[in-house]
Amino acid sequence: MISGQKVPEGVTFHTLRHTYGSHLEMSGCSLKGIMELMGDKSIDAVKRYLHLSKDYKQEAVNKLDERMFGYGTPLAHKRKNALFQEIISSELTEDKEDGPVAQLVRASVS
Repeated sequence: MISGQKVPEGVTFHTLRHTYGSHLEMSGCSLKGIMELMGDKSIDAVKRYLHLSKDYKQEAVNKLDERMFGYGTPLAHKRKNALFQEIISSELTEDKEDGPVAQLVRASVS
């Protein structure tokens, strides 16, 4: 802490620990690296301190979207929307090899 600065009410050492671990993870640091930097003895101990921001989660979804459907093209958006509409309107409990869920999974790994 900077000398003479007051700590905001409700902020504790553990608040800072959670923030530090979360920022390390969102910056791309491996769990093993975070474990060592935070002085924890297990990955499970590290996991309880990590909290991803809403923006970070949205960016992860956007990256998956780009990989699956191409980046920003009208055809990509049309294909994605059609597939999601089919998924929403279909019975997701059915186990179909050529169903919309299977197509989505295949598209994400190709």
